[in-house]
Amino acid sequence: MRSSSRQTLTGSQGTTGRPRTGVISGYVFRVIREQLGLTQEEAAEQLRVSADTIAGWESGRRPLTAVPIGQMLVHRHRLMQMDTVPALLQALDRALEADVLLACALDDKARVEDSPLGAWVMQRDLVELLAWPLNHAPPQPIRDLPAAPRRRRGPAPSGPELSPSERTRFFTQMRRTAEQARGEDQFLLRRQALYLSGYDDQPDTPE
Repeated sequence: MRSSSRQTLTGSQGTTGRPRTGVISGYVFRVIREQLGLTQEEAAEQLRVSADTIAGWESGRRPLTAVPIGQMLVHRHRLMQMDTVPALLQALDRALEADVLLACALDDKARVEDSPLGAWVMQRDLVELLAWPLNHAPPQPIRDLPAAPRRRRGPAPSGPELSPSERTRFFTQMRRTAEQARGEDQFLLRRQALYLSGYDDQPDTPE
């Protein structure tokens, strides 16, 4: 999905009151910052934002998906000028898309037929990022990175995380989507919901 598509999805996310989550893109941003050897304060200075904004992005408290598309492009260009690994910039783009999908899946009030899962075929790079907080397996661009300079303060998560309740909501929504998407025009939606349901570690998942 290109930038214009992400803008549409992110914009609708903001106008319809859907829950926002930025755990995947926030963690990828954190990886980028650490690969550049920057503290949050130094990254904030480079991107001309506050250190609290950087901390909010990385924690998901201030989701990157909520940043206006024009401003996000400015940040992306500055990251490019800072010699960010191109594969990580692409991973950040895909992580933003993954967070939009995740937010929709965590929305208990969303209608099955409105799920963006049925709007496009998910490529491998997007699937790996969306599955990261579910199976704790880093996507290829992250696995290929050299060890980052150690400038962390205290313990840090090894990847994007969902709370137990969020995991339950996600898989409940995926099962509900797979069960209800029976129309001829919902084949892709059902297929992708079934695929994502497979990451659930509950005993009855195969059934």
